[in-house]
Amino acid sequence: MELGSGMDGGLYRTIAEWADRQPDWLRSLISGYAEYGLAVFALLMVWGWWAARPAPGRAMARAWAAPVAVVAAYGINEVVKAAAREVRPCVALRVRTVVVCPGRTDWSFPSNHAVIAAAAAVAAVGLALSVPRAPRTAGPAGSPRGRRGVGWMALVSVVAALLMGASRVLVGVHYPHDVWAGWVVGAVVGGLLVWAAALLGGVVDRARGSDFGWVVFGRGEGPVGW
Repeated sequence: MELGSGMDGGLYRTIAEWADRQPDWLRSLISGYAEYGLAVFALLMVWGWWAARPAPGRAMARAWAAPVAVVAAYGINEVVKAAAREVRPCVALRVRTVVVCPGRTDWSFPSNHAVIAAAAAVAAVGLALSVPRAPRTAGPAGSPRGRRGVGWMALVSVVAALLMGASRVLVGVHYPHDVWAGWVVGAVVGGLLVWAAALLGGVVDRARGSDFGWVVFGRGEGPVGW
């Protein structure tokens, strides 16, 4: 199914050609993030899990739901890609790109990288919303900085997801609509799973009382400390 060149092929060509004219250091920076930037989301998920250890069970449930949401969104997107069978724009339009163009059967729509990034970002936002505000009278363990810290994690995740999508177009391997669709798929799947995960908060709270449950889920002693 040829969606791309008829929808935003001109915009893609403009962006890809602009990126290819940039200095080597900038092209290397963009291509490096486009290829390996998903590692940032793995680190952010670890941050979220650690920050949720003293938080209520629903927050920890959402922290654990983040990698599940990413895997689920990726799997669903692979089905969509196989059905759409959209050829990469760098193949269809023969544009000079910052990175090596994938093969003809490495389908383009929607972008897997955008899907994964959006699912992780939505999970981070869901986690941040699950962390309660600390009371003004709280001591160091209940510092108001706790929620702000998780909020910063969510903000970084959202910005990183936007940059990931942009980088995939800049390096020439995706049309803009591939990225937009990927963001939608990732956000919807991630949002649904993270919302459902909050329903397991009671299960997490009970597991914390087991011999080794606190190692996996934390102790849930109060608002996060950073």
